[in-house]
Amino acid sequence: MKKTKIICFLALFIFPVYSFAEPVKVTDANAYIYYESRAEIPAPSDTLAGYMSKDYRNARDEFTKHDLLKKIGPVLSKKMSEAKNTETVLLRVRGKLGNYNFDKSAFPTGFGEGTFIPFDHGYAASFVNGNDVEFIEVPVASARKLSEKLRSSRTAVFDIVGSIVGAEEQKVNGWSTKKMIKVKIEKLTVKLKAGTKVGTKLL
Repeated sequence: MKKTKIICFLALFIFPVYSFAEPVKVTDANAYIYYESRAEIPAPSDTLAGYMSKDYRNARDEFTKHDLLKKIGPVLSKKMSEAKNTETVLLRVRGKLGNYNFDKSAFPTGFGEGTFIPFDHGYAASFVNGNDVEFIEVPVASARKLSEKLRSSRTAVFDIVGSIVGAEEQKVNGWSTKKMIKVKIEKLTVKLKAGTKVGTKLL
């Protein structure tokens, strides 16, 4: 009996069960939630209700708005709580691959210090380690195979997986202020417009 118990214990120790959460995609529809859930001073609930509900935005008077806000409030609170507890996010953006850099055996991605992705209502996402994905490494032989497709279009889809590390207002382009979701990139996957994979970079 004792021997059986020891074997079961070792089996559980050697083969643990892991649960990996899928990254949640940040879009125009929810970027404000991910920012405000981490902001030091969140925007007022009536402002956020306007982002969430067309009926609230178009309400004919303050009494209708008041009644709608009572219904929207719990939903908003739930979404804010879920966003605050989200560990991994996905950001998807289109861009163009630069000309192949033979010295680095890589394509320039266009990412770097100061890169940000704009969203509706004055929100945006920026990257604390954007310089680390300035290039996506691709062997010369593989890059050469992509050259025919790149001649017709250099448009690419960039899938960025990372974790949110902060939220703060930030000036961009020297004059415009954005409510910036700060993201630490953990993985970058690049595909061409037609779906052909260019490469993946893990950080």
